[in-house]
Formats: sequence, structure tokens, C-alpha cells
Amino acid sequence: MSDDGPIYIGGLSYSGKTQLRLLLLERPGVLITRRSYMWPRYAWRFGDLGRDENLARCLDAMLASPGIRTLEPDRAGIEREFWAGSPTYARLFALFHAQHARRLGAQRWGDQLGGIEQYAAPILAADPTARIIHMVRDPRARLAELLHAGRRPGVAGWETQQWRQSMRLAVDNHEKYPRRYQVVRYEDLRGDTERIMREVWAFLGEDDVLTSRSDATLWGSEAQPAIDARLIAYVERHAAAEMTGLGYVPVRPILSQRERFLLNFIDAPINRIGLAARGFRRANDRARVERTARSRGVAVHG
Repeated sequence: MSDDGPIYIGGLSYSGKTQLRLLLLERPGVLITRRSYMWPRYAWRFGDLGRDENLARCLDAMLASPGIRTLEPDRAGIEREFWAGSPTYARLFALFHAQHARRLGAQRWGDQLGGIEQYAAPILAADPTARIIHMVRDPRARLAELLHAGRRPGVAGWETQQWRQSMRLAVDNHEKYPRRYQVVRYEDLRGDTERIMREVWAFLGEDDVLTSRSDATLWGSEAQPAIDARLIAYVERHAAAEMTGLGYVPVRPILSQRERFLLNFIDAPINRIGLAARGFRRANDRARVERTARSRGVAVHG
């Protein structure tokens, strides 16, 4: 292998993160876990890890998590390695993954976790070999998948706001870290898997790996669910700028008088609640991340 730095796969649900992880796992020596939740749940929560009691509290909390226990960590070994270097959260999280990879004979580890893009700055600052791949998808098709899965009323507002925020991070992080942060569109990966994977492997500093997976094993055999014109209009009304920036062309559906009434007086008010709730939660999440990170001297971008 020409590189051995960690690989992070980020982005929202229903955006192709799992499919990308499965494709990357075809490379011998690559091991990518999923949903460890180390960064969002534990980063900077326990104070200075250079103090024994803080490290102990952090490890107690981490080892109580089912997702982390699946890595089968050796606590004594992690503590021993941790004290041999700088006492940072980034190093601690990396030690869990590196230990797991060594035990399974992998030379390169990674983690798939939605929202990891919020932590791009501290992750990339901590390890110059780390790479982040941010999966994005047309918000109209993604919303259709979510509704097909039975999400509640108001989901369009919540998810549209969440999509806008994630896309802004995609653009900002790529501009700041062009050689270390790659944005991959779901539609491109699905439509031309071999070409996109060649680009991904090059970004990761690896040789090409020809995929042996069929479309059915990656994407499923069912047709993608449709989304009605009113919801298309709603999404485009609120996310047209971000869509255009990522190459998603608004279709601007023509609505009947009844559909316009329902959009303006039923859909919009219901989804406005979801949109506002997501914006409020995102603002609180961002403030918490920035506050805790900066209190430890770590810059947070996005």
C-alpha cells in the first residue's frame, strides 16, 4: 500500500455511505467499521485527558458503548499506548481503531459515521494522513427514500435543513482541505461505479481495485421511490442554492391550483416546524462543538 492513513466516510443517511464502505472493503488490508460515535459522543467531554481521572472516566464511558465494545478493545493496551504519546481525544479514538485493525490483520482502518463532517478540522489537524470522504445525494431523491421508510410529518423541513447544513460543510471542508477531503455524489457512484472508485482510490493513495460486487448487492433491485411534485417544490424552494452548487438541477414542477394551496397552507407550515427545529438543534450542536473544542485549543471549521 502507498498510504495507511485512516479513512472516514461521512454524510447523511441514505446518501451511499454504506455502499462506499462495502466497495472500500474489497481492498485487502482495509478495515472500516461503522457507527462507533466516538467523536460526537466523547470528544472533549471529560476534560484534559492528561489527568488520570479524566482518562479513566472517558474510557469507562466509551467501553460501556455497544458500538465500541464490538471493536473488542484491550483497555490496558490502549492506556499503555496512550501514555506513550500526546494525551488527546483524537489519539485516543485512533488507538481504539488501530488496535482493532491490528488484531484482524488490517493495515489501514476507517470509520463510517454520519455527521463526521462536523469534526473535519480536529480530525485532519490531529493526523496529516487522515482522509475524509463526504457522500452527498440529491435531496429530492433522498427525501423520497426517507418517506418511503415511513418518516413522520414535518420530515421534509427537518431533512431539508439538515441537507443544506451538510452540503455547506461539504463545500467548505473541500475548499479548505482539497487534498484531504473528497465529496462524492451518490448518483455518480451508482451510475459509474468503476470510474468514481478509481478517483476514490487515487484520493486515498491506493492502487485501483476492481469491484466484484453486482449492482443488486450494492444498490438493491427495487426501483427508487417517487416523490410528489409538492415536496419537490418545497425542497427546491428552500435548498435551490445548495443544490445548484453541487450540480443538482431544480426541475421547478408546475403545480395545479390545488397543489399550490396544499403546498403553501399545509405542507409549508408543517415542515417549517421541522426546518426550524433542525436549525435550532444544529445551532446548539455547533455551539457545543466549538465551545468544547476551542476550550482545548482546537479550531473547528464549518
